[in-house]
Amino acid sequence: MLPRAEIRNMLLMAERRGRMAREQVDQAVETIGELGIVPDTAPSSPAVVGLCRRRGLTACDALHLDLALRETADLATLEAALAEAARADGVEVP
Repeated sequence: MLPRAEIRNMLLMAERRGRMAREQVDQAVETIGELGIVPDTAPSSPAVVGLCRRRGLTACDALHLDLALRETADLATLEAALAEAARADGVEVP
């Protein structure tokens, strides 16, 4: 799961690149704060490194896949390599 600082950074980058208006970013930050998202604080480092090596993933993508595996959850992504790796590990990608 992305840390809140990274989410804010992505939104600000979208604003700077003209993809989102300032008001949209402000609303998104507020909405995200209301969702009650709980950061994952227990990623398995050896497992993440193993996923990177075995599936050729970035550390960030491997963290997402590791979480989906640990939580037996589906994984929504537009990253082709991550989707392929997830399916190879039995994770549903809608």
